[in-house]
Amino acid sequence: MTEIERIAPWDALNVALSELIGLTIGSWAFIVGGILIFINSLIKNEIS
Repeated sequence: MTEIERIAPWDALNVALSELIGLTIGSWAFIVGGILIFINSLIKNEIS
């Protein structure tokens, strides 16, 4: 297996964003996580 084949899908997203925009992979993990939590709360409030 190559290095790329061992990257989890969410990590691949963070690595790609890091290479495109320049923040660290850890920063992108927090940013993407926060965005997903925000979207989830919006969807949950619309259903309730």
